[in-house]
Amino acid sequence: HVPRSPMVSSDDDEEEEEEDEQEDQQEDQVSESESDGDNSEEKKDKEERRRKTRRPRKPKSPMVPTDFKCILELKSPKFGDCDAINSLVKYLSPQLARLRDHRVRITFSSFRHKAILNMHEALEAAKLRDCVDLALLFNAYDEKFPPHLVDYINRHHAQEAHCSRVFVTEKLVDELHANGTLVMAWFPLQHKFESKADLLAEQKRLLDIGVDVLCSDHIAELRQQLRELGYDEN
Repeated sequence: HVPRSPMVSSDDDEEEEEEDEQEDQQEDQVSESESDGDNSEEKKDKEERRRKTRRPRKPKSPMVPTDFKCILELKSPKFGDCDAINSLVKYLSPQLARLRDHRVRITFSSFRHKAILNMHEALEAAKLRDCVDLALLFNAYDEKFPPHLVDYINRHHAQEAHCSRVFVTEKLVDELHANGTLVMAWFPLQHKFESKADLLAEQKRLLDIGVDVLCSDHIAELRQQLRELGYDEN
């Protein structure tokens, strides 16, 4: 669940916007004073020269939330390729640095664990590793965890493990937490619940054993259950 937080823009954006408005007002005043004696052709020429010499305006920065976490899954097979990962990091570099300044955490996750390792190396090279968390996705088709799971996660420089809720146990959560690894449980479609009561029971089990994040299509039910169990909404 993402905490509600104010939307912010930078002070520089507001100052530049005020300067642009003042500039527009001054140009309008000049244009009005000159227009009385100008014919249409002269007026067009002056407006064209003024347009070309005007200071280029910086696009207004989009509003971004603060204290926000966003998880992005790398799905395409090409993201196992170093060149594709490097291109993605290069494209996202300005946004990642700006989001870091607004305390927005981005997590890249993937079932393609080679892609996560390549992402780590690309972020290190771009000096953006502190902007991003990395996660390994497990149990896509009921496969077992790799042996020596903690060592495996550390070798891939991942901070999070995103696991099918079917395989998440208290022992697993404790082992990963002891390593400083955040645990997310997701709900695979092939393991559906026969009733709402079963869904609520499973959600409570995961909360009770200390899972950090629940990824679910049943957001309304989850939020209501969190309130009923006395959990903080965030």
